Amino acid sequence: MKKNNIDRLMDSNGCWKHDKDDICKVSWEYFHNLFISTVPSNDELNLSFIDKCITEDINSRLARDIIDKEILEDFNQMNPRKVLRIDGLSSCFLTEI
Repeated sequence: MKKNNIDRLMDSNGCWKHDKDDICKVSWEYFHNLFISTVPSNDELNLSFIDKCITEDINSRLARDIIDKEILEDFNQMNPRKVLRIDGLSSCFLTEI
């Protein structure tokens, strides 16, 4: 049975690496640097180009604490055929059989 094998890898400088440790280092560096930004980081986000669509009134309603009564009201409005129980079955499953 033939196994897949990496005999060599080219590093970021264009040099071929044949040694197992060097191959591991090249692959580690590649994946480590894959998602690192080359743009200098700025601690403050510039969001000025995004239009505001949430008013202060809407934001205050979204940020307020949720009370149990609201959760119960919303839960009772859900269609029992579409809401799954904790076991993944619909709440009507046993009554439909």
